[in-house]
Amino acid sequence: MLNFDIPLHIVVDYSWGKEIDIVTVYIPDSSEWINFQIRKR
Repeated sequence: MLNFDIPLHIVVDYSWGKEIDIVTVYIPDSSEWINFQIRKR
């Protein structure tokens, strides 16, 4: 099992039923996020 211990944000679209489209994947910037879960104002 791989464990990189980095936060990763994945945006998906599942509006077509059972199909899932990956819209974007990114590593959140710590200057824009609190604990990588809450966006700073």
